[in-house]
Amino acid sequence: MKMIEYSPTMAWPQVVEFAKDLLTRTLGNVSVVKNLEIHVETKFNKNKRFDLAINVGLINDGTFRMAAEVLPVGERRHVKNKIEQLLNFYNDVCGENSIYQIIIAPYISPDSSKICEENNIGYIDFSGNCLLKCSQFYIRVEGNPNKYALKKRKKNYLVRSSLAVSRVLREMLNSPLKFWQVKELAEKADVASGTASNVKQFLIEKDWSVEDKEKFRIERAEALLREWAADYNRAENIAYEYYSIDSVQQLERRIAEMRLSSGITCYLTEFAAAVRYSPTVRYNRISMYVAQSDFEKAVEALELKKVESGGNVRVMIPYDDIVTLYAREINGLFITSPVQTVLDLLPLSGRGEEAAAAIMAKEYAHNA
Repeated sequence: MKMIEYSPTMAWPQVVEFAKDLLTRTLGNVSVVKNLEIHVETKFNKNKRFDLAINVGLINDGTFRMAAEVLPVGERRHVKNKIEQLLNFYNDVCGENSIYQIIIAPYISPDSSKICEENNIGYIDFSGNCLLKCSQFYIRVEGNPNKYALKKRKKNYLVRSSLAVSRVLREMLNSPLKFWQVKELAEKADVASGTASNVKQFLIEKDWSVEDKEKFRIERAEALLREWAADYNRAENIAYEYYSIDSVQQLERRIAEMRLSSGITCYLTEFAAAVRYSPTVRYNRISMYVAQSDFEKAVEALELKKVESGGNVRVMIPYDDIVTLYAREINGLFITSPVQTVLDLLPLSGRGEEAAAAIMAKEYAHNA
C-alpha cells in the first residue's frame, strides 16, 4: 500500500499516524528487529501520556522500549523545551525503567540534532534524517535538507543594512550578563520600542536568549555571532591596500601619535585588535577603519604607499559609524569592540577563526 505523503496542513492525528508509519518502515528494515509494536497516544498514568509507545523485539536481546514525542516543528528552541520535558517526566515517573526517548518532526536541523545527541535522545524526521540506536543497531542519516521549509522568507535581521537591529545587539553584547526590559533597551540603544521588541522575538525564535520574568539577555552568543558574521560579510567593506616601510610596532606608535597631534582616529581591527583582547595569534599587517573625512590625511600622515597586492596595511572606510561603537582605548590606540572584531575576523578563516574563537571564549564565556 502506498504511503500517504506528509503535508503541513494535515490534521494532528494524521501527523501522528504518519510518524508511526515512518517509524514502522524504518525499524522494520533493521535486520536484528524480530517484531515491532507501536501504540498511539498511550497514557503513562492519569496525567501523563506520550504520542507513541514502541516495543522493539530484538533477535538476541529481548525487548527494547522506546517513547516518541511528535513536534510540529523541529527548531532548536522547540526541541530543547521538549527534551527538558522528556527528561523531567521520565526521570520522575519512569524511575529506573529503561526507555529510549525520541523526537519526531518534519525536519530536525543540525543544531537540533546536536542537542538531541548530547542528551542521548534519538530523533527521526520526515525529511529523511534520523538517529536511532540501541545495543544491537545504530541508524544515522544526516544532511538531508528541510523538505517542508516555509516559502515565505522571514526578515533577516543580521544583514549589514539592519543598523537599528545591529545597534540593539551590540548594546546587549556590550553588557552580556545584563537582563533587559524592552523599553529600557530601546532607550539605551536609541531605537524604537518596536525594534527592540522585534529583536527580542527574533532572539527567542533562534534560541539565542534566556528570559527572567519580563527581562531577557543574550545566550549562545557564539552561535549568534557566527551566523551574524556570515550574513554581515556578504557586503564588502570599501578597503584599500597599502604598504608601509615601518614595522607593525612602529606604525602603531605613529597611529597613536597622529591622533594626539591631529585628532585623526584610526580604529584597529582584525588581528591588530584581536591580540589586545586575547593574544593567541601573531600578526604582521594592520587593518583599520578611518573615517572618510580623515582618509586622505591619515594615508599621507602615515606615509602609506598604495599597492594592488602584497600590502601590510589595510585601510577601510566604515559603512556607518556603528563599527566604532564601544571601541576601546588601549595604550593610546583605539581598537574595535569585541563584536566588531569578531565580525571582521570570522570571514578570514584559519587564523582569523582561531582569533575570533579566543575572543568569544573570553568575552562571552557566561553566554555560551
